[in-house]
Order: sequence, then structure tokens, then C-alpha cells
Amino acid sequence: NYSEVTVDGETIGTWSKTAQPAAETGTLGEINYTIDRTLKNKDGSKRLAGTDGKVIKINPVESVDEFFDYFTGKVGGESSLQKQKILEVFNDFNISVDDMKEVLNTTDKINDYLVYHEQNHIDNNDIEVYWAKGRDLLTPDKIKIEFRASYEALRRVMNEEEKAKFDISIDLAAQYYADQGGYQVGNGPFIKFTGKTCT
Repeated sequence: NYSEVTVDGETIGTWSKTAQPAAETGTLGEINYTIDRTLKNKDGSKRLAGTDGKVIKINPVESVDEFFDYFTGKVGGESSLQKQKILEVFNDFNISVDDMKEVLNTTDKINDYLVYHEQNHIDNNDIEVYWAKGRDLLTPDKIKIEFRASYEALRRVMNEEEKAKFDISIDLAAQYYADQGGYQVGNGPFIKFTGKTCT
């Protein structure tokens, strides 16, 4: 039993609405999540994580390579291509895939990253605005939303030394959010760019 996730009448994925045989849950700090090994994208590929705006579900990665194949677009499908676009934005900010691999070097860190990424979508109420410009996952507004959630999730799994090394500078931030001095998505807080990082 699956509930279809639809946008403008077209199915973009599925959400399991039946209890899993041995429902697994987890907690990361104060964040609760459910492990759902049946999450899939519309094209049938494995979906790593998702939220309906309230509940976080992750489909844990089995290896570091699995995650980076997905994140670099090697898996195919629109969701993986979107992540590839996010990686291009990271490159614009001088954070390469190799830099990300330095930080996300275990499956535990990657799965924590997935939880933090989805929590960022919840914190910023992205569900209210995510589909405003249609179902295409590659629109500029969705790329900005996904970059924000990805960057903030990456920061949350970093140690202090990594944070100092990879903080986005105000000059680079200005290239991407030049007219805003920061950004706000949905009803979320305005995220201001300071001299060193997003605050």
C-alpha cells in the first residue's frame, strides 16, 4: 500500500502508508525519523530520504559510494540529476565533491546528513513553496532550496576544523544570492550571510 506523491496531477514518487514489518525509528539529537527501506522515486530508483513536512523517512545508504553515485548524478533519474546540479553550486562555492567526501566519509555520517537535510526542509517549511513553480526538480528555486538544505546538513555533520575549512565566504555567497544578502524560503527564518558563514 503506497500513497502516491503527486504534483499537478502527475505522480512524482510514492510514500509507504503501511507499517513496515519491523518499523525502525531513530533519533538524532532531538530529531525523530523513521527508516523506510521501500522509499522509491517515480522512476523506481531508490529514494534516500524524504519528508511530508512533518515526518522524516530515510532509506539508509549501504555504502559511501552509493551516496556519492547518487549525489553526482551517476544513478540517473531526475532526483539524482538535481543533486548533481546542487554539487555544481557547491563547486561555485569552492566545495568540491572530494571536499564533501572528506566530511561524509562513513555511512553513519551520510545517514545523519540525510536526516539533517530533511529536518532543514521542515524547519524552513519548504513544503509550502517547493512545488510553486511546477514539478520540474531542476528549477532555480528548487536548486536554491536544495543547496540550502544540503549545505546546512553538511555543516551539522562537520567537526569544528572542517567548518572552518569549508565555510562559505561572503564574497562567494554574494555571487549566488547577490540581491538578497541571504535568503528565506517559505515561512522559514531569514538566513543572513555574515563574513564567514550562514547564520
